[in-house]
Amino acid sequence: MLKTKYLLPLILILCLLFAIPTYGADLFSTYDQRIKLTIDHTKIDSDLTWFPITLFITDAQMEEVFAEFDADADFDRCAITTSDESTQIYGDCERFDDSASKGIYHVAKEALVTDANAAGYLYFYFDNDAGHNTSYISMSGGVAAQKVWNDEFEGVWHKQDATTSTILDSTSNNNDGTKYAANQPVEATGQVGKAQTYDGTDDYIDLGTNATLNQSGNMTIECLVKANSDYTSTQQVFSNYYDDPNEIEDKCNYILEFGRTDKRFSILQNSGYVGITNSTDVDDDNWHHIVFTRNGSAGDWDLAMFLDGVADGTVNAYAQDPEGGTNPTSLGRLGDASLFYYKGTIDEARLSSVARNAAWTKGTTNTLLDTLLTYGNKESAPSGTHIFFTLGDF
Repeated sequence: MLKTKYLLPLILILCLLFAIPTYGADLFSTYDQRIKLTIDHTKIDSDLTWFPITLFITDAQMEEVFAEFDADADFDRCAITTSDESTQIYGDCERFDDSASKGIYHVAKEALVTDANAAGYLYFYFDNDAGHNTSYISMSGGVAAQKVWNDEFEGVWHKQDATTSTILDSTSNNNDGTKYAANQPVEATGQVGKAQTYDGTDDYIDLGTNATLNQSGNMTIECLVKANSDYTSTQQVFSNYYDDPNEIEDKCNYILEFGRTDKRFSILQNSGYVGITNSTDVDDDNWHHIVFTRNGSAGDWDLAMFLDGVADGTVNAYAQDPEGGTNPTSLGRLGDASLFYYKGTIDEARLSSVARNAAWTKGTTNTLLDTLLTYGNKESAPSGTHIFFTLGDF
């Protein structure tokens, strides 16, 4: 039994120990503020793994971030976690403009599963006194940003200028784009961040001939597009095409075009053959998310097109095969040919080497239109838990 002279010092020591702030499995030991983001599971039709989610930070939602940070360079003094409040996921920061109160982060990781049956949560931790989180957050094109996009993504172009003559691919494939000339096309306000506006005369972006762009099997291509209302003829949005002077037939793996059939989008997967066309006119100067998927094998392809997250055209057992080859890929014109220039604005173009399912497409539409997340209020780090004892406890 302890002697009385040792009892009081022991009590004081225990009180001091328990008065030290204690934290649960969260990141409040590094960041003193966070915001909870709720994923609307009614916008997700099946569980999605490693699904990129876009965060829109503005003066109307998560404005506390701009109140905390002092400069654009503070964009990575933060961490984004899964619902367990501690497992960090990667962030591709497309834009962070502190003075304009505008930030765009695309976030994902293999550990992130978007649940279709229950609300999901992300946490955005931030603190101006924290160090730069370079392991998990970088601007587009950086190492951390590339980890947002798994190996199924062959190219992701947010369409913000890297220079007035170039744009970046956010994946590790580095399929960066070169414009026809400086500001041709020109950077413009997009649906997500920035976009590129094409004049319909000679503007295009050359994405090169990397093998990762020459998809002749299962694939998905998608863009946010705003078609011009003074449409006059066929225009190419996203194409992998080679005008072969030594062959009667040219080489074509895919072409997403506007206007071949009325004021709608069509897909071709070899020269001269229209594979599928959506059923709705879209020359309304509004943003639309257009997605094309191809799934199958030689001579037997299932083609599908989605407009704003809804299936809008399917063809089963399509026999015409993509034509292979190492073809130039372009945004805004027909491959390497000076033909069919697009007149309108393109944002957030993506190419995948898998056929995305309808749930993925619907989820992507909702996250790019900022209808997937609900942004909570700022939470501050708890002051700590204190436990008190009385002599009667001993």
